[in-house]
Amino acid sequence: MLVENAFRTAKSILDTRPIYHKCDTTIQGHVFCSFLDLCLTRELELRLQGNRFLMRSDITDHASQAVRTAEVALPTVLQGIH
Repeated sequence: MLVENAFRTAKSILDTRPIYHKCDTTIQGHVFCSFLDLCLTRELELRLQGNRFLMRSDITDHASQAVRTAEVALPTVLQGIH
């Protein structure tokens, strides 16, 4: 389940659509890229262990307009939490 969640998250972040492969070569490439994603995600988790971060997502057009109207400064996209 952890692996499935990692792949689902990566696909969501990258906004990829379902991809259907017909050739062995493209299937192998897809499996390799999926495995590479899992390895990189795990490595990042290990390197960031013990550190906490807050990541702000992009805001939509309406939210952006509301923030400008309220004259509120947005926090940085990534900030460490101590």
